[in-house]
Amino acid sequence: MPYVTSVERIGRQEGARDSILEAIDERFKMIPKDIVESVKAIEKNEILKSLLRHAISCENLDVFRGFLKKSV
Repeated sequence: MPYVTSVERIGRQEGARDSILEAIDERFKMIPKDIVESVKAIEKNEILKSLLRHAISCENLDVFRGFLKKSV
């Protein structure tokens, strides 16, 4: 496994967070502030990957919020 610098890791996390928020915006035409703040606070890549999948497939924002609360 190649070495990943902290700068690269932070960049990947920012990219993942942006993708989650973009998916929510595209699906629901809005991004509530509480969701933005919660997503921006997550640092674990596994959780970010899982949240992206849920952002793409969840039926509504309340379902996404529920998953987000379980993940944090």
